[in-house]
Amino acid sequence: MNYAILWDNDHACGELPGRYPTIEQAAEAALQWKAEMVALDDDPEEAARVYSWAVITANQPSIRKIQMTITARIDLIIADLSNLKADAEKCDSGMAGAPGTRIRKAASQITKDLKDLRVAVIEIRNA
Repeated sequence: MNYAILWDNDHACGELPGRYPTIEQAAEAALQWKAEMVALDDDPEEAARVYSWAVITANQPSIRKIQMTITARIDLIIADLSNLKADAEKCDSGMAGAPGTRIRKAASQITKDLKDLRVAVIEIRNA
């Protein structure tokens, strides 16, 4: 599995280039990116407060196409939902722009994964 980094500075958001083989490597790269951005900003204190990042799974195929147990599929869906908490907190505080976009995109993928999970359970039942 590969990981990617989503960034946000309260004015814009995006995905950093590159993929990382471990979540630890992605987090280290994200910390380095934030340090560089804060150092370049005219107001480092404000930049340190508003620049944020999140590590996500990258190019994740539909869980229906992966040979996984039902429990592993559910764990993956729960992990994807847990990764949205920081964005959900931003939405709760009234900043629904970029965080809301990421939540909607993830919700769409999670919906597909849940449908695929349902199909997998039915296939097991009918086997």
